[in-house]
Amino acid sequence: MIELGELVNLAIELGELAKLIIELCELTKLIIELCELTELTKLTIDLCELTKLTQLTIELCELTKLTKLTIELGELPKLTKLTIELSELTKLTKLTIKHEVDEIVTV
Repeated sequence: MIELGELVNLAIELGELAKLIIELCELTKLIIELCELTELTKLTIDLCELTKLTQLTIELCELTKLTKLTIELGELPKLTKLTIELSELTKLTKLTIKHEVDEIVTV
């Protein structure tokens, strides 16, 4: 687990990672690119505490073994731009995106 309290800019490059937990609090702009993590089977991205976030981009490409994906957005009161790119997730059987009290589930 990585805890990053006052960080405002972050870039992390992840190669053959199989499990990842990151907690971020004070970010205003976040880009998550998790491409070509071919061993990853389950992924949860929890952004519920990022109340200062204004721009969010999530790119998940070529995660060929990923079967379950959950993205929890919570309450993001300042969010003005959201981009989620999902391509070549060939084994994905469950996708859940949660925002505030709404939940979008795609199977």
